[in-house]
Amino acid sequence: MVNFTSCRINKPISQKFILKNLSGISSSFNFGSETFEPLSHKAPSNKSEVAIALEAEAKRKREE
Repeated sequence: MVNFTSCRINKPISQKFILKNLSGISSSFNFGSETFEPLSHKAPSNKSEVAIALEAEAKRKREE
């Protein structure tokens, strides 16, 4: 388990891992993350009154 205490919220960070296989037996390593936020994640923005009205109108038309 790796502790990322120096990470900042919503800021990408890179980590470098060096693994050495000293056993003499060939093997491969796979890294994965159980919980993460993708780099493309963007915080939601507040919608303008016009956008809210357009969405309400579109919803009303779908319900008809």
